[in-house]
Amino acid sequence: MISVENPQGGDVKLEGIKYAIEGYVNECKEKGDISSVSVYLRHLNYGTWIGVNENENYAAVSLIKIPLMLAYLKMSEKDPAILDK
Repeated sequence: MISVENPQGGDVKLEGIKYAIEGYVNECKEKGDISSVSVYLRHLNYGTWIGVNENENYAAVSLIKIPLMLAYLKMSEKDPAILDK
């Protein structure tokens, strides 16, 4: 079981989420909608994380759009019109 102690009491469990993601990924692969997927999910407050195919290799060029998208989304917090450009 993947969990971490919650300072307010109880555990933050991610195992159920991992199984749901794995099921969805497998379903999409069987339908032919995807060929390869990696998922990394980290609980930002507690540090626990899960991965599904997290060691899959990808061409770095295919990932360059992610930090660019994040930068634009951050800028859009101050200027929402930037997303219309």
